[in-house]
Amino acid sequence: GPEHKDYFVFGFSRHPARKFESGVRQAWFQDGRLGSLSADQLLERQLASNFWLNEHLQPTWYRFSCYHLNMSFVGRTEEMAHSIDRLLDAYCPSIGQAAWLNACPLHILRALRTDVENSRAPVERSVLSDKSLRLFCSSEFYGKDAHIYGYVCKERDEKRSLNPMPCGKSLWRESCDDMAL
Repeated sequence: GPEHKDYFVFGFSRHPARKFESGVRQAWFQDGRLGSLSADQLLERQLASNFWLNEHLQPTWYRFSCYHLNMSFVGRTEEMAHSIDRLLDAYCPSIGQAAWLNACPLHILRALRTDVENSRAPVERSVLSDKSLRLFCSSEFYGKDAHIYGYVCKERDEKRSLNPMPCGKSLWRESCDDMAL
């Protein structure tokens, strides 16, 4: 709300297709009924649906906007060390990184670890086919992540730039109460 307008709010994005594929594996884990569907089938069902099949299939822009967050900074998980450097420069340029890290609570430092891997390893049916990847990237809901956070979506071997989302971009939505598309 307005009382938090001066807060520095940051988050991290992940390549949208990799996030979806990871979300497929988590959806299988959470809801056995989805376990029989491949990533391609889940994508088709999700795009045809007017509600989210599982929260882990939601794109990053939607997750951030549902909480009406005015993001001060969005970095990338694939470039965590660089993103953290950029975050620290944006958040506390006057005190410097070393002072911020010394003052930072231990639970925040643990959250900024860069060596964490996805806990559910990819299997062939959890990876989008080339045809589904093109559909994913051209869709309004998933293609928007690539556009907002600067990812190249339609290629398997993405070339990533080292430029996180600039400060001050806002991702507001009218209402996310019903979680409808």
